[in-house]
Amino acid sequence: MEYIKRMGLKQAFFWLTFWCLLGGLLLGGIAFGSCVCLRSSLSGTSLELEIGPETTMRFLPPAASGSGDGLSRILSILQFALPALFLTGGLVLADILFYRYKLKKPIADLTYAAEKVIANDLDFVMPEASRDELGQLCRAFETMQKELLRNKRDMWRQNEDRRHLNAAFSHELRNPVTVLKGSLTLLEHEPQNPEILRRMAVYTRRIEQYVEAMSSVQRLEQLPVRCRKTSVDTLIAELKETIKLLSAEQQCDVEGKGWGQVYLDTDLFSHIAENLIGNAVRFAERRIHIFLSESSSHLTLTVTDDGPGYPEEILKNGPCPFQKGTEGDRHYGMGLYISRILCEKMEGKLYLKNMGTGARASAVFMKSPHDRRLREN
Repeated sequence: MEYIKRMGLKQAFFWLTFWCLLGGLLLGGIAFGSCVCLRSSLSGTSLELEIGPETTMRFLPPAASGSGDGLSRILSILQFALPALFLTGGLVLADILFYRYKLKKPIADLTYAAEKVIANDLDFVMPEASRDELGQLCRAFETMQKELLRNKRDMWRQNEDRRHLNAAFSHELRNPVTVLKGSLTLLEHEPQNPEILRRMAVYTRRIEQYVEAMSSVQRLEQLPVRCRKTSVDTLIAELKETIKLLSAEQQCDVEGKGWGQVYLDTDLFSHIAENLIGNAVRFAERRIHIFLSESSSHLTLTVTDDGPGYPEEILKNGPCPFQKGTEGDRHYGMGLYISRILCEKMEGKLYLKNMGTGARASAVFMKSPHDRRLREN
């Protein structure tokens, strides 16, 4: 039957029907001849066969009626009924064999796959299919299942990206709002201070630009980068303003080394600095040190604190979204994750390290990005 299994449906149906009908015809012919012989022997009827130009076969009636007339009538019925029965049985047998060897397994496989899809369980493997038309249908169903699984994973990934984006959006608004609240407090004591008004205008613009950028992207990695030429001393001055408003309890030092020009997206740089400083403020005990240094090709922002240090999981796997720093901390680890993504967007990198009595986070940027599309004159 392996040969039948390798055939197509039409070919297999034809040959199964042919052989079963042929078998039925042979059995019907044997039954017919047997019934004729039995009738002849029981009733005394003889069979005369004339061979000539026209061959004829006729029964010669018995000379006298015997006692086997009833059995003879039964045999006369059977001699026509048995061939018809064998032919019908041959057709039925052909259908049974065709279903068993060509339809049963593919139908069972398709039913199994359909039940899995209905149950929304797409992570399954279709059994090996045959080479006939139903096997092609099973392979097409398997292709559809793989495509559905890929679409489902893409949708799940998009939902995760949107979840991360929403978390980043709410997280990144917190620091500018904190700065604005601190500026309002200072403005109550110094209502005519233009520096406070300037800072409030800068952070209001940053919030506006950030909202516009986040509303137009599907993933955090799609945030646009607009690098502009700025001086290192300007960045140092902004860091000093930021640390005043974000830290009120710890002793904070800001140092800088370098007076050159760099190409940076100052808004994204400020986001990174605020996240690293805010993370240090949450975990530092008494002291935070911020150092901005410049080399021939890189600009490095280093934030050091005397807190408990980073968990081993973060140091090993890197910062991930919704990852807590300590078991009781309510902050879900978006700050370091966002800083890492934004550093990579500006062709930089974020390094985390535990010191003897604290932690250090270093954000390294290219002074001049290789991708000129990131630059704006």
